[in-house]
Amino acid sequence: MRKLNLVGSNHGRSAFEEGYIKIRLFPSLVISGLFTFMIIFQGVIAHENERTNLRPSAFSRSSFVHTNKEGRADITWQIDDYVTHLMGIRPAASAEELNQNQKLMWYFQTLDVKGGFASVTGAIEGWMEFVLFRKSDGTDFIGKMSVGCGPACDYSFTFYTGKNERITRVEFPTVFPMERMEKERLSHWDAVQLKYPVEYAEDYQYRFVFPQKGTDINVDLVLGADEIQIPFAVLSWNRMTFAIKGFSEDFSN
Repeated sequence: MRKLNLVGSNHGRSAFEEGYIKIRLFPSLVISGLFTFMIIFQGVIAHENERTNLRPSAFSRSSFVHTNKEGRADITWQIDDYVTHLMGIRPAASAEELNQNQKLMWYFQTLDVKGGFASVTGAIEGWMEFVLFRKSDGTDFIGKMSVGCGPACDYSFTFYTGKNERITRVEFPTVFPMERMEKERLSHWDAVQLKYPVEYAEDYQYRFVFPQKGTDINVDLVLGADEIQIPFAVLSWNRMTFAIKGFSEDFSN
């Protein structure tokens, strides 16, 4: 199962102005016109790259250029662009490429640009996951999960909103219904601890499963030292925030 996760333990946590080139039916003028168009086009792309202070190689093949209302060319980032931005380096495409380039420390286990999901790992005990949601106001919402294992796994999450390199970190309660989730957990906590007995049951985490298909997020509760994971809730995305869609059987009676 894919993992989109928040930490919930009790100890904190980017054409032109449309121009019409009138080309007469003389071959030399046609060639000259096409050549001029290519130069202008390359100039616009170079200007945009300089404006965003990013090299072309920093973008994925699926990024595309479109014209905004002000007539400027914008770059729309995809999930791998955000991964590169947040990690400071683009991971290798595979473990094989990683082995051939000693400068790289990470590679994509999964890269689903269409689904807005990526999983990254390397020579470590753990991995990272990233997810991309498009918001109704034209900005993006990006989630990052970091998992460190040794031997038990610990899940930590950071979330960002904005567009392209202009993103800022957001706090959980502004996007997720944390207050209601905690209220529901507490109302069933005694029964859950009896049903799933573990050491240090008071040490728990919310684990949110990053979706690769669709936009719903499944939430699990991780009990003890990652001993048991039980279904907790499903959250629905309204293109701005998440809301409770329903609770699991253990938390709905």
